[in-house]
Amino acid sequence: MIRWLSRTLLLFALTASLPTPIAEGQRPLLVIWNVGQGLWATIMTERTCLHFDMGGERRPTEVASLCRSRPNLVFFSHGDQDHISFLTWARRHLPHLCIAKRPLGALSARKAKQLAAAPDCSASEIEKTGVIELTNWVDSPRPKKSSPSSNELSRVYIYQTVDGGVLLPGDSEKSAEKIWSKKLWRGEIVKWLVLGHHGSRTSTSSELLNRLPQLEMGFASARKKKYGHPHPEVLGRLQNQGVSVLSTETLGTLAIEL
Repeated sequence: MIRWLSRTLLLFALTASLPTPIAEGQRPLLVIWNVGQGLWATIMTERTCLHFDMGGERRPTEVASLCRSRPNLVFFSHGDQDHISFLTWARRHLPHLCIAKRPLGALSARKAKQLAAAPDCSASEIEKTGVIELTNWVDSPRPKKSSPSSNELSRVYIYQTVDGGVLLPGDSEKSAEKIWSKKLWRGEIVKWLVLGHHGSRTSTSSELLNRLPQLEMGFASARKKKYGHPHPEVLGRLQNQGVSVLSTETLGTLAIEL
């Protein structure tokens, strides 16, 4: 409890000031950038910046000074504009950038061109990150539709630390959660959740939460005043499990030591 409280206080301290580069021996830092409705989350380690999506309504320009001189690996969940819109800007300001996982499904010509301009990360680079993908829609059964939506094809990631992990489900919805959440039996301890689909009621099902018994905190990258996210139903499900939710809309950029 004391450890959890200290990290919570650290989070609130960091929302009042920008994060600083990770020093040697320091724990990884999870940053949920205040991009409005959208998602750009970064896990900063001693040597790398791992980015999960790069989209939203406003660019988090601070990321350039923090990650410019580091390898930057990008794990996309899917190809919606509010998850990829800042990739071109990021390539200009983060010169050591590569894509670890590309979005699945159909893309517009403009989005395809934007993504094609960025190089792929090598397999060895990806392996060293410790990021686990729970979804593999190429080989696994998909939600039963002839043409799954980009949300249904969202890639889902876990970043595991010694004390716990971060679950980043993109815009994955309940129908897909039923498939990939079954893989959570492997021993991953998820303590932090970036709310799926910005906290929409189509995600973060009770079935998923039942598979996350050690979940402590959720993060919403959304604008409730305009889009209604996070939805009251989702907040109620999390509250029933004793999970607090912090939002970029009310607190700005969020950061927590993992």
